Amino acid sequence: MAFNVSKLKSILFTDTDVSLAVKSAHGKLLYIGNTTVMLPEVFGFCRGVTRALALAMEAMNSTSGKIILLGEIIHNPFVNKRLMEAGVTIPDEADFKEIIRNSSNTDTIIIPAFGIEKNLEEQLQTHCKARVVDATCEDVKRIWTFVSSEKDLGRTIVLFGKPSHSEIKATLSRSLGHNCVIIIPKVASAEKLSRELTETASNKSVSLHPSKSTDPEKNGGIAVFNGHLMNPAALSLASQTTMLHSETLELTEILTDLSLAAGGTLHSCSTICRATQQRQDAALELCRENSPDLVIVIGGYDSSNTANLFRIVRSLQKSIFIEGAHCLSESHLSHHDPDSNETLIDEEMNWSEFKRIALLAGASCPSAVIGEVIRRLRQLLPH
Repeated sequence: MAFNVSKLKSILFTDTDVSLAVKSAHGKLLYIGNTTVMLPEVFGFCRGVTRALALAMEAMNSTSGKIILLGEIIHNPFVNKRLMEAGVTIPDEADFKEIIRNSSNTDTIIIPAFGIEKNLEEQLQTHCKARVVDATCEDVKRIWTFVSSEKDLGRTIVLFGKPSHSEIKATLSRSLGHNCVIIIPKVASAEKLSRELTETASNKSVSLHPSKSTDPEKNGGIAVFNGHLMNPAALSLASQTTMLHSETLELTEILTDLSLAAGGTLHSCSTICRATQQRQDAALELCRENSPDLVIVIGGYDSSNTANLFRIVRSLQKSIFIEGAHCLSESHLSHHDPDSNETLIDEEMNWSEFKRIALLAGASCPSAVIGEVIRRLRQLLPH
C-alpha cells in the first residue's frame, strides 16, 4: 500500500504563519491591525510526540502492508485524522487482540506514545507476525521502570492521574502484583485518600469501571486495587507525565506526612515530562509579563497536558480552550471546559475589545492547527 508521507509531514510539521511568528524580529509576535498576538517561548509538539510521528512516517515509507496503530498515536484529533486519511488504520480497542492474531508479516503495528497495557504487549510478543514499532515516550517508560521495582518490593503505589487515560492504564498494568495500587485523579481527593488509609480493607476496594458510581473521575474519589495489601508506611508515588507540577508537589507533601505518621517513608520518582513543565512555565511567564486580554489555548479536548495548560492560565487572565480555528467566528465562539467536560458557547463576541491575545498550544498540537487559528484571527480582528 502506498502512503503519502511527504504530504503528511508537511501538514503536521510546517506552517508559514507560525514560522513567521517564531522568526519575528520582535520576538514571537504577530500584529493584526491594532492587536498584538503573542506566542510563548515554547509551544506545540514535544520531543516525544515528534519521535512518535517520525517513527510512524518511517514505517509508512518502509512497508508494503497495512499500518495499524494500537490507539490514537497522540491526543489530537487533527493528527489522528490526517494519519487515517494517509492510510493508517486505528481500530477499536476491543479489536486489538484479534488484529494482532490475524496480522501478517507484511504489516506494521505501531504502539502509540502513551504505551499499551502489559497484557497487550505480551500478546504482541507471542502472537504477532507483523513488524512492531514501539513509539512509547521514553518518559513513560521511565515511570514503568520505577513502578515495576516498587511493585517487586511490595509497596503501595499511588498513581496520580486520570484513570481513563491511556498512559495511566498502561502504568497500572505494570504496577499491580502482590501489592496495593491507588489511583487518585486530583489533589482534592487526597483527604479522602487519608481517610481510606485508616479504614478497613473491606471498605477500600472500589471499582475503576466507568459504569460504577465510585468512578473516581465523577465523584472526586479514589480507586484502590488489592486494598487488603495497603501499607501506608510504604507508599510510592508516580504521576502521569502530563499532570500539573504544582499539584504533584502538593500531593507529595500530603503522602509524605501520611507515610511519616505510619512510621515509614515516601518513595517518589520525578515523572512530570520536562516538555510539559517547559510549556507550563513558558505560558505563565507570557501571561504574567504581558497581561493579555485573552488567552487562547489550542489542542485536543482529550489532551491532558493541554487541559492542564488551560487550568494554569485561566486563573490569571480570561482564557478559552479550543480545538482549532473552527471554534472561532465573528458572532460567537465554542470552547471547552475540561473540568465539566462540556462545550460552551459564548454568543456575544466583540473582537475589537482584544488588543493583546496570547496563543498557547499543548505538546500534541501541530503547527498547522496553530497556523489556522492565526489565519482565522486575521479574518476576525479589525484592521
